[in-house]
Amino acid sequence: MGSVRATGSFAQQYSQHTSTPNEKTRLMTIPELDEEEQVPADDVGFLLAIQPPNLHLHLSLGHKRGAWYLLFAREYPTADSREVVRLSLRGTRPSRSETGRPRFWFDPKAFTGWEGRHQTLLGYLLQNHPDDPRILEIKRSKPLPRGKGIVNEVEVLVHEAALLRWCEGCGTWESIADLTSPRWVLVRQKGGKGSLPGFLCDVCYQKRTLRSRAAHMAHRLTSGCCS
Repeated sequence: MGSVRATGSFAQQYSQHTSTPNEKTRLMTIPELDEEEQVPADDVGFLLAIQPPNLHLHLSLGHKRGAWYLLFAREYPTADSREVVRLSLRGTRPSRSETGRPRFWFDPKAFTGWEGRHQTLLGYLLQNHPDDPRILEIKRSKPLPRGKGIVNEVEVLVHEAALLRWCEGCGTWESIADLTSPRWVLVRQKGGKGSLPGFLCDVCYQKRTLRSRAAHMAHRLTSGCCS
């Protein structure tokens, strides 16, 4: 397993690396983020794409409505959904570390079928090889009710800028096949109690902007400020 900081066109780099057998975890180049996102410079321009041992396609990480998902990094004709599996345990709330990194309780039943032999999904995502970006880290554990094992709280070590984004308007995910265009727009900063930032695709963002401008103009007209 190795990580790659690709250069040049993202689409070209993706097609070049899709079938490379020895490079399973990588950071892919993307266009620069909007200045309003205020992402640290050393994290701008890269996306996480991982390839489990028994899968020839790339997966990525993302969140929507406060829940974390492992998803296909792009649309595939044979896949019914971009979301492969929900990672966060239902009925639990996300949180943040003192340094601001997101945390969530990892569902012990989360499974893809593409993990290595005798390996759990969490075990795969916890792997830490010298040349790989770290993805998750266990921070604490607690027993499940009625002796059904334990559940682990994990911290997401991948920067927000390296995750695929979910549009709160139309409910679709970013795709690595589309990232020759600008990233989806940040419309809500993260708040307290583990809340996560929100995004809109360009189409939904433009629609919201037009509605906002129309509402503002209607208010100006009805209030008589233009008379």
